[in-house]
Amino acid sequence: MKKSILTVDDSRSFRQMVTLNLESAGYRVTGAVAAPAASSLEKGESREQF
Repeated sequence: MKKSILTVDDSRSFRQMVTLNLESAGYRVTGAVAAPAASSLEKGESREQF
């Protein structure tokens, strides 16, 4: 089973770069723009669309 990582950054291109690198290392990655969005993701309330 893949380990999950939540990335939080306001730069879409940075989140995409980090996501690609972590996914290539075998992680399941979810991204958020800011802390409130990350909190919602942790609670399963919404998912960000890249």
